Amino acid sequence: MRTRVLFILFFISAKILSAQFDTNFVHITKNRFSVSPLFEFYKSSYRVKSNGEEQNELEENIDKSFTSKNNLYLGFGLTFYRIGIAVTFQLPYSNIPELKKMKSFSFVGGYSFKRLYGELRYRNYKGLEEQTITYTEDSVLENTRIRQNIHFQQIGGALYYFTSKKYNYDANFKNYNIQKKSAISPVFVSGLNYYELKGKFEDIDSVAIIIDNFLKVFSFKLTGGLAGSIVYKSFYASMVSNIGIAVNRDRYIDSETDETSIKTFPSLEIRASFGYNSDKFFASVSYIYDNDLLYFYPYKIGINNYFMNFKLGYKFDSKYLGKAAKYL
Repeated sequence: MRTRVLFILFFISAKILSAQFDTNFVHITKNRFSVSPLFEFYKSSYRVKSNGEEQNELEENIDKSFTSKNNLYLGFGLTFYRIGIAVTFQLPYSNIPELKKMKSFSFVGGYSFKRLYGELRYRNYKGLEEQTITYTEDSVLENTRIRQNIHFQQIGGALYYFTSKKYNYDANFKNYNIQKKSAISPVFVSGLNYYELKGKFEDIDSVAIIIDNFLKVFSFKLTGGLAGSIVYKSFYASMVSNIGIAVNRDRYIDSETDETSIKTFPSLEIRASFGYNSDKFFASVSYIYDNDLLYFYPYKIGINNYFMNFKLGYKFDSKYLGKAAKYL
């Protein structure tokens, strides 16, 4: 009986994943390759707030945030069948001059199979701008300074499943296939991430009282939402929005403390893209926003990540590269 149930579930799963797209709505391109120059922008911000019974009156009147510099990259992207890669170089620009030479890196790469889309993410920032706003009865005091010794890292991934055969993620965000008609689709997402925050916070008279701290977080996310696309001839605008919960296992370590806690937080992600997509050429602008919450008693850190890219591209086929496409 158990074997029969497992077989039925496997058969249903295989049928779902093997289902073809509705060709009235999605054009499956025969040009298996594309190349595109691209421009990328990303940054992250971290807001520290008191969140416990031991917070004092001073902490209630303080709003502290840390922001990475604006990171600008120029390069080119290559798509081989379902695999896409990008090679980019950081531009010698920084909106925070003191952080111009500080290293940072962000990677987002994905792989599509039918209506499944898997994505890997890696972010690594060193050096942040700290802004402290103190509210008093008579005035608002603002203080900004550079913290070069703070290091943030994120490693993780997510798996997306789009239920409708009328909507194609590749067409709307990777410009590989073509969305021929407007469509919507429910989407379900699961994700797993690891975060690490370490550094020296020298001020002990504000909310950031950690010295030589390590904050390590394992986070599992489960969200659901809606994907949609509006199409007019070869022009399109698409959005994916999902909301759900994240379950975090937080571990805070310093010279005197080693504490572990499990917390549940809301999770939100928004993706938007618009542009022009035809059989041969495409041009698009994409935007991604996602948020995370990390907790260490009695504080919590709200993380907001922003990513945007601009690209122009050309699709082509090649009999030499085509021989390798069957393995992708």
